[in-house]
Amino acid sequence: MLAAEAIAKLGRPAVSEVARHALWRMGDLSWMLHRGRAPTYNGQRKLDAMIADAYARGVRRFVANIGRRFGKSHYFVLRSIQRCLRKPRTRIPYAASTGVSLMQFIIPIAREIIDTAPKDCRPEIVETEIRFPNESVIVFQGCEDKGKANRLRGPAADEAVVDEAAFIAELSYVVRSVLPYQLGTTDGMMLVGSTPPESPAHAFVALAAEAEGRGAYMHATIHDSPFVTPEAAAKLCEESGGVLSTAWRREALAEFVVDETRALVPEFFANESTIVCEYERQIEHDRYTVTDVGFVDLSASLFATYDFPNAILYVEDEDFRERATSRTLTREIEAKERALWANPDGTPLPLAPFARHEVLVDAQNITRADLQETSGRYHRQVNTKEPEEAVNQLRVNIVKRIRINPRCKNLIAHLRHGIWNEQRTSFARSEGLGHFDGVAALMYLWRHVDRNHNPATPFIQSLLTHYVPADKQVPFFASEAHRTAAKLGEVFKPKRRRA
Repeated sequence: MLAAEAIAKLGRPAVSEVARHALWRMGDLSWMLHRGRAPTYNGQRKLDAMIADAYARGVRRFVANIGRRFGKSHYFVLRSIQRCLRKPRTRIPYAASTGVSLMQFIIPIAREIIDTAPKDCRPEIVETEIRFPNESVIVFQGCEDKGKANRLRGPAADEAVVDEAAFIAELSYVVRSVLPYQLGTTDGMMLVGSTPPESPAHAFVALAAEAEGRGAYMHATIHDSPFVTPEAAAKLCEESGGVLSTAWRREALAEFVVDETRALVPEFFANESTIVCEYERQIEHDRYTVTDVGFVDLSASLFATYDFPNAILYVEDEDFRERATSRTLTREIEAKERALWANPDGTPLPLAPFARHEVLVDAQNITRADLQETSGRYHRQVNTKEPEEAVNQLRVNIVKRIRINPRCKNLIAHLRHGIWNEQRTSFARSEGLGHFDGVAALMYLWRHVDRNHNPATPFIQSLLTHYVPADKQVPFFASEAHRTAAKLGEVFKPKRRRA
């Protein structure tokens, strides 16, 4: 009755302002949170409740994977302001993807929220900080690189926010090195939120999976936003390319998908069940070992056989190593070859008389020389020119001409998640999957497979391919083939007719 009398006397706007100011002084800004859309009501209020539940269960990191137009940043900024109002000298580091996004999106959101506050408890925005009368502070920082992310370091923090996490290149460093030690003495919560990244290889996907397993994860789509009507959502879907388009699925539905415009091998997604399978090795086949050598990047080795009658390249196994020396690579590659291509007693499986085993490598000359010296085998340098052309050749042939054993987990992951950089000049880099070196190794392998060589038939080309390299090291596979070819040549050599 008092409210009705106040509205009648002062007017609804004035009464609403008085109520808002009272709630600000109490540190309660929940009236700004939306419930979402019926019937699920999967909105900001639910997110707030799920975070509280996770904290009560002892979980100290919550991940929100949410589509566009939901109000993720609005929620995180509002929650941070609310915590600072409730407790004097609260400190909250707030990580953003870049300084530009911070100034163009997050600070304006904070300013809009603060404009509803009464003067006596209104915080002040000073450059990239929000300072409160009770000496609380929110520290904003763009995280374009480790140097800028380190500016988030400081004294104890009561809570920490990582906004648009999928667009922070050094996300693992921020989440696992910079922020957690500030929360250790306060038992504070870390909130990580974003729409999905352009590639599921990003660290945000791993954090989301980890959080989901702990019951500290929320997924919401554009259909949960009360700001987007069904008609507007349908129009956005059409403009994004339809319900099956990558843009719609990633931005609106918050699905972890690869952008087909940047994917290295988009044909792999729709045909993975065909490409990845057990394939019977032919009795007569050529063998190939290829290594894309790296040190900071992974050294990716693939072991394959070529089925000449069916024109199928079969990748049988892999070996991926980080910071491996030439000696380690040689030892592990030879061990893998023995496991794949040896009899139970350890003796090597015989090659057909005219089959061969080629060792291919992408490495600097000094590294290639080291590999040759430690293994005693010639390592053929692959052609690394025109990478986009080589990738396109792989794309054209991967469905019909390439099969991959399911145990090649790294190669499969690289094919599934690999993307170009934004300039399309090189492969992008991923925290979890490096430089997608498995795709590079397969690309080199397909480019250098001799699809003209018949491992079952002696003909001049098979002899020509068994050349002696410039360093005079004869390939271990070549000497036996040469001897067999010479013997057969003597058998079939025409005899001179006697007088």
